[in-house]
Amino acid sequence: MDRIEEIFLELQFSSIRFAEEEHLVLSLRDITERKRNEQEIRNQNELLRLSVDQAEAASRAKSLFLANMTHELKTPLNSMLGYAQYLKMPQLGSLSHRQTDAVSSIESSGRHLLKLVEQILEYSRTEAGRIPLDRTDCDLAGLIHECIQGFQHVTRSKEIELLENLPAGPLHVNCDQTRIRQVVDNLLTNAARHTDAGGRIEVSLLEGAENVLLRVADTGHGMPAEDQERIFEPFEQSVSDRTRKREGAGLGLAIVKRIVDMHQGFITLQTAPGEGAIFTIGLPLR
Repeated sequence: MDRIEEIFLELQFSSIRFAEEEHLVLSLRDITERKRNEQEIRNQNELLRLSVDQAEAASRAKSLFLANMTHELKTPLNSMLGYAQYLKMPQLGSLSHRQTDAVSSIESSGRHLLKLVEQILEYSRTEAGRIPLDRTDCDLAGLIHECIQGFQHVTRSKEIELLENLPAGPLHVNCDQTRIRQVVDNLLTNAARHTDAGGRIEVSLLEGAENVLLRVADTGHGMPAEDQERIFEPFEQSVSDRTRKREGAGLGLAIVKRIVDMHQGFITLQTAPGEGAIFTIGLPLR
């Protein structure tokens, strides 16, 4: 049987007076095409809604999997590190030089892996929104100075000059001090990773009309334009990273962006291959 197509008609009527007589005017218009277009839009909107729901469900499942997986990995890793330290204790007897080096290598690799696991766990928590902000009045200049002082041993060991350009007095913002400290530490770690010996890292803090601007600039390798838009995505690293030994999971900058977003701030990047990088973070003053 042939399919019967629906036809939609719109009936309109009005009245006019002509030669002292009232006349009724009827008009009939085919609106089938308009109705089909409206239905198509409704169908597309419904498909989009279903796609968004599925994507959000998949994201929640991924975050839950990462959180559970990393939590389960931490227990045997901590146990392995404990035994590695135990082997170095004199109560078990002395180790040969080669044995000591082997145990130290186990401990170093274990700590590196534990750091990666903790970073994945941290990102899964922030992505799932399970880390509420504990906002307090904070002297941001003082907090950044403390972070820089605590990072001096890293830059000294790599022969990198670490400079600070901070206000002479306090600069107060309302923020989660623990999370902002994490942001600064991650930016400094990222800058040191990309900067060779003899290079420079400079941290600046400026007060604007509505935002306070934190700027971390380095003289490192920089990155090509195609990497700049996705560098804040989880598990992403620049092309220059992939040509060298991987030192992280590619989550540091993703965590930074997530924390900045939670503070209703913004982050920008200025960089080019061989010209270093400048990360600028804006945090609301009020």
